[in-house]
Amino acid sequence: MKHRPSTQRANAEPQTPAAYRPIEQLLPVHWRAEWVVANGIRQHLYRTGGNKPPLVLLHGFMESGLTWLRMAKALEASYDVILPDARAHGRSDRPGTPLTPELLAEDAGALIRTLGLERPILFGRSNGAVTAVLVAAAQPEPARAIILEEPPLGGMPRPNVKPGAQGGGNWFADWLGWIQSLSQRPHAERIAAAAARWPHGTPVLPDEPIWPEAEFVPWVEALAQFDTTVFERKISFWSLAPYLENIAQIPCPILLMAGNPLHGSLVAEGVEEMPAWQGRTVVRFDQAGHFVSRGRTYLACLEGVRTFLNEQVHARQHTNETRRGRHNQASGR
Repeated sequence: MKHRPSTQRANAEPQTPAAYRPIEQLLPVHWRAEWVVANGIRQHLYRTGGNKPPLVLLHGFMESGLTWLRMAKALEASYDVILPDARAHGRSDRPGTPLTPELLAEDAGALIRTLGLERPILFGRSNGAVTAVLVAAAQPEPARAIILEEPPLGGMPRPNVKPGAQGGGNWFADWLGWIQSLSQRPHAERIAAAAARWPHGTPVLPDEPIWPEAEFVPWVEALAQFDTTVFERKISFWSLAPYLENIAQIPCPILLMAGNPLHGSLVAEGVEEMPAWQGRTVVRFDQAGHFVSRGRTYLACLEGVRTFLNEQVHARQHTNETRRGRHNQASGR
């Protein structure tokens, strides 16, 4: 099933980036910060808590658990949201190993087992979406549902590059040097520097407004925390990975959310016609590039996520409970 939702503005009252607060001031006071040793490394996470279905948010490359801040705030009323930092990201350990989809999936799977999460919902973005698929395929207990935002599926990243800001023709070297400088700057200077370059190097539409505080600040913070030495080692994310063959084997509902291939989506046009996606829910966001859950498409994305989970998770759970009740009545229990 394929949909193309209408675009809604994600920030009705835009703020000036100069007024954006530090990340510490944006966190709800009841969220718990935890360290968990799993798969041989210390993994850092935030957790919203509560006796609710567990929802694990798996971030993308050069992001962190807190880059889900806005989405997690919107979903925590209904879910126990867990926001882990992948290895070499955020505050988690950076052991100097090459980053591969398999290793990141082993980390996430070990974390889920260590936390004792039963049939969690997995929501992954970019390479975090690949992690979600590999975790679901490997876990003995199936996930309750999977949401995949912009997994690498044949598309090519198209970062915006401002004319005259390419560092002598090599925009990547210029960009990497800028990333490395962020950790040395105080908050206000980081935000100002990121706002001045926006959207240079970011796969969004050229006219994408600077994201609101709850999205922009965690993103800049994650860039400052990222272990850039991973570029000296192997990274294997940008291919039509073998994880595709796992899709058909996963029994739970799956939602695929993709941007516009003309603006940097990693999901190539026509992917939804592949056999692996038959019977799944696929949503295209024409006004998004590689970021669907942020910026101008955030509200439409949130609506799609809630609708999917309400229809595929809560409705099914209610149906199963009703069936069990009828069975118990029929058997005299």
